[in-house]
Amino acid sequence: MLKKKFIVAFWGVVLAISTSAQAQNSSSNTQNKSTFSAFVDIGAIYINSTSSENTDGKKKIKDNMKEGETSSYVLPLPLFDFRYTFANTGTQLFLGTPLDSANLGLTLGVVQPTESLGRITGSIVTSFGEKVWKNPYEENVNRSSTGVDRITVTIEVEQIAGTGFNATVSNKTMEITDDEIGELFSDLKRDGTVKSAEFSYNIGLDQTSMVTPGIMVAKGDIEGRSNSYDESGISFSYKKFNPKYILMLKAYFGTSSYDKAHPIYNKTRNEQSAGCMVFVNLNNLFDVESLYAKIITGAALTDSNIDFFDNKTILTGATIGYSF
Repeated sequence: MLKKKFIVAFWGVVLAISTSAQAQNSSSNTQNKSTFSAFVDIGAIYINSTSSENTDGKKKIKDNMKEGETSSYVLPLPLFDFRYTFANTGTQLFLGTPLDSANLGLTLGVVQPTESLGRITGSIVTSFGEKVWKNPYEENVNRSSTGVDRITVTIEVEQIAGTGFNATVSNKTMEITDDEIGELFSDLKRDGTVKSAEFSYNIGLDQTSMVTPGIMVAKGDIEGRSNSYDESGISFSYKKFNPKYILMLKAYFGTSSYDKAHPIYNKTRNEQSAGCMVFVNLNNLFDVESLYAKIITGAALTDSNIDFFDNKTILTGATIGYSF
């Protein structure tokens, strides 16, 4: 679970940097006319993980009382972002493919700059192609996967009232197509909603760099009480902007506590998670204007009081893109 959440959180910031820079460039060039802008990326992330819940990993597990075996796979990243900016109001409409739950999705949204509140973004994301195991705890058989329908609604406010404060709230609903384990144990049903809030503050170090500490809280209101949880975390990032590159470092630590004892393990699940990543965006690649590359590498760790949910993940990836 941490692997997916941390990849999504970090790559979301990576995409936010790209789209924010694009939005600012569009805004500066649209004083008298409305414009269209876009970028397209193609690439992949290589992931090495011990997660037993990952459907890209091993289908068969020998012992669900232990941490999963190491497996590796490649997550493709075909990404795009199209934006139309209205000159009179600065309003932007956008359509793109961000990452949602480590799967590709489709997002539709609107950005509205305001003098009093800051830059407000509202979006709705639907994920596609996401899979989970029908019964992740089955031993010595090839486990079967099933689909997940997921919709996320997010509202983000940046530079609130002209300050460095940022806030994001989201509501995610999910429904498992064939929740076999939920039919066997009602407390392990996985349909439900996750509500989360994140708050951060940008601190400028000079004209080209900043640090951003942040906090987050989340409530997983899941039908199965053993899968319902409260989560909290802190993060810290450093960003460096240069005409030739963008550098970002990010670290995260969080804890999760679940509502009821797990019926298979007869104990209530508690977890601590941590991760760190490095991201570099290389501008004007090969001296071609608007051609760029993104490089990402990092590691994440989940330590649970139930060994099945322990997870160690290392990842590295890259994309190449063009903006216009």
